[in-house]
Amino acid sequence: MNDKYFIYSYCRNSDFAFTDDICGTRIIKSEEPFTENKGKKIDGTIVKWINKDTLEINRFEHYEIYPKDTLFKISYEKVYEITLKINTYKGANAGSLKEYYFDNLNFLNSKIQFNGIKRKLGEKLPDTVELNLGNIEFHFANDTLSRISNNILKTSMGLTYNNGDGTYTENLPLIESIRFDFLPLKKYKKNDLLNKKGIFYNTKEKITTANTVYN
Repeated sequence: MNDKYFIYSYCRNSDFAFTDDICGTRIIKSEEPFTENKGKKIDGTIVKWINKDTLEINRFEHYEIYPKDTLFKISYEKVYEITLKINTYKGANAGSLKEYYFDNLNFLNSKIQFNGIKRKLGEKLPDTVELNLGNIEFHFANDTLSRISNNILKTSMGLTYNNGDGTYTENLPLIESIRFDFLPLKKYKKNDLLNKKGIFYNTKEKITTANTVYN
C-alpha cells in the first residue's frame, strides 16, 4: 500500500537441535535488499491497512491459556513514515482452520474479493466474501496458486473448561486465532499475481524464506 517500503515476514531454520526457527517481520525501504538486520522490526502480526500510511497490528503480551478477559489495549508506534496501531492482548488460547473453495477473485482498492464461495470445512459463508488487505498470504505449488490464507482473531466468553472431576466451568474468556484458507477452482499463475499490492507471497532466498508484501 505504501510504495516506499517492502514488508518481509521471514523464517529460517535454526542451526541447533531442539531450538526454534528464527522468525520475524521487518519493514525495509524499497530500494534496499532484504537481510534480517535491515529496516525496522514489527513486533506482532499484521491485521490490515487502515489507510496507506497506517497499519493495524495484533500483539500478545503473554500466551495465557486462561486469560482473565478478552479486552485489549490500543497504542501507537511510528516506523519510518508508517503509523502502527497496535492491539495488545493478554494471549490467545484457541485456534481453528476453516477451508473454502472459490470460483474467481477480484482486487479492489484495499480489499480482495472472492466469488462463488463453496464450503469445505467450517460454517457456510455468503457467495461473495471481501477481506481487507494486510495479512493476505498467497501460497504456490509449481508456480500455480494453491491457496490464499487469512488469519483473524475472534473473542468471546464462550470457553468451557473441563475441571477433571466431572464438572465444567463455562463462560470463560476465549481469544481464538482462526485461519481461513481459500482454495481456487481454476488455475492462477504466479507471475500474474506477484504485482498485486497488499499481499504476502512466498519466495525463497538461500536458507531464508521471505514473504514480500506491499511493493
